[in-house]
Amino acid sequence: MISVDSVRFERNFKAAHDELLKAIDLCPFQPEAYYKRALLYFQTSNQKEMLRAVTITKFVCRGHPFWTLLCDGYIEEVAQNYRKSKDLYLSAFKIEKETVLEYYQSFYSISRNMAETMYSLFDIFTPFFSIFNAGCVMMDIDLYADAIKEFENAITSLENGCNVPNFYYPEHKERILKVGRALCYNNIGCCYINTESETALKYLGKAVENCSNYILVYSNRMSTNARTDNYAQIVEDSETVLKFVTNPDQVEVMEVERISALEKMLRNNPYKAYSKQKFKEELEELSKKYPKNYTIYITQACSSNSLEDAISIVDQGIKNIDGSAVENEYKLLTLIEFRSQLLNGIGKTAEADKDLNFVTMAFQSEYLLRIE
Repeated sequence: MISVDSVRFERNFKAAHDELLKAIDLCPFQPEAYYKRALLYFQTSNQKEMLRAVTITKFVCRGHPFWTLLCDGYIEEVAQNYRKSKDLYLSAFKIEKETVLEYYQSFYSISRNMAETMYSLFDIFTPFFSIFNAGCVMMDIDLYADAIKEFENAITSLENGCNVPNFYYPEHKERILKVGRALCYNNIGCCYINTESETALKYLGKAVENCSNYILVYSNRMSTNARTDNYAQIVEDSETVLKFVTNPDQVEVMEVERISALEKMLRNNPYKAYSKQKFKEELEELSKKYPKNYTIYITQACSSNSLEDAISIVDQGIKNIDGSAVENEYKLLTLIEFRSQLLNGIGKTAEADKDLNFVTMAFQSEYLLRIE
């Protein structure tokens, strides 16, 4: 399961799924493996398979007092019944060890010692999931102070699990603790992003210290640094991720993040020790590599010599990205809205208003409801 989290953090979901299948083959009645399979489907926005995976988890756990409540909470969370979900997660967290031991003894007709063994193997760290999920739900309903407390409790829960006798090797316990801390510190950082950027960066930095391959943390740190125009740090973070990421989609995201931040950095500080010619060559190379990436066209437009040139670049982007997919439509609207601003800049207000009206109408249309 440790290897699952490692590749999941790198957003290599296929590799993570393959690792989960290996874990299920080794231990077919381990609820955690099926539960994490549901998390993968959540991260890839596959709600149908996610709910199916949760249902399978409930079947596999066969009335386990903790896992049953956790799965019910997850189902309610997916349905956006956040307060009900929170209550179920907190109820799961309060399940006593003795309750789980009695369940094992009764369901499997085993001795107390064997039940203790099963608990040490499968349940020693499970309270983390419930209290962590409760914190996530509190974030969803903007209870950030309460969410932070739950994430701190989640870390304490893991530390307590590491301190009691169990079958895990010390290095495995340390890895589990680091993964849990990274998850919690990332979310605590997110709780502060809109109010205290420096505090947010402090916790996001702690998350990176615990798991240096956690891509989501880097993305959150980039977003936070963008608020304060710290583009040099965004360039550094994207270059760090590019050293270890293998998922082609994430490679594209980070290469585009880097070049976009580099353009802003050079624009704000023209004396920065970086060749503008080298920047233009890199940007041209990426425009050929990712012809349907709208951020590339915006970056090219921002670095062009005139507003007229910028408009021509955006026009070309609109032609290249044109398509019927929802994702393409969203990219098109972003480019059209940007073109409206450029047209205003050269005094073509009628054309600018036409673009802006089109974007406004499109955002009010039904298809955007399908974007999650």
